[in-house]
Amino acid sequence: MIESGLEAIIIKTACAGLLERHLSHPINSEFFEIMKELQTKYGAHVCGEGGEYESLVLYCPKIYRKRIIIKKSAHHLVQPDKVAPVQFMEVMEIELQKPTFARLDF
Repeated sequence: MIESGLEAIIIKTACAGLLERHLSHPINSEFFEIMKELQTKYGAHVCGEGGEYESLVLYCPKIYRKRIIIKKSAHHLVQPDKVAPVQFMEVMEIELQKPTFARLDF
């Protein structure tokens, strides 16, 4: 995912070690390192296959014609917990933007 140019962010967490600050975090090499650490500590799946997190794709080269820009959002705590709170990011307003750096052939 990271190498393909896909742009995605975290919109829900339900995993030991993933906190509110991780909501809206891009799925990138830094996040991959965070998840590798949580895999070692808590057995979390790096790709979130156990429900550790949910993501939202904002842009994918050669598939989407426009990029999603989040203009307004809110964080909601569903289940408080010091170690593994369940929380999500509500997307309230978006804007679609044509990419300026890539040529899309359809």
